[in-house]
Amino acid sequence: MQQKAAHTFAFPANNAAQYCAEPIIFFPMTLPELLASEKTGPVLRPLFKAQNGRLTAIRLRKDEVIKEHKSPVPAMLLVLEGAVRYEEPGTGVSRRLGALEYTEIPPDIIHQVLSEMDAYCILIQ
Repeated sequence: MQQKAAHTFAFPANNAAQYCAEPIIFFPMTLPELLASEKTGPVLRPLFKAQNGRLTAIRLRKDEVIKEHKSPVPAMLLVLEGAVRYEEPGTGVSRRLGALEYTEIPPDIIHQVLSEMDAYCILIQ
């Protein structure tokens, strides 16, 4: 396995104090690495959390489903690779989303996501 190069990120001097005094060292990761799992079913992993929002990485294999649920806040689903179907059961809303397509998800609306093929997505809340 090839070792990845570390990257250093330093905040600009005028903002450093509000974040941290030292540079942050991190190793880049790909979504397939982050979302690798032998288990069946959707895989969701937090990518980023902030005070007012978050990003979640999602991997769906063909025919997997994120079952009906609600989001308490407005959200957006962005498909990076593959294809999924976003549905709001009982409303007639059904949208096919391919690579680089997205849909808004209203708060408090029951919805589900079905994969038409292996897919990587980002959920923005």
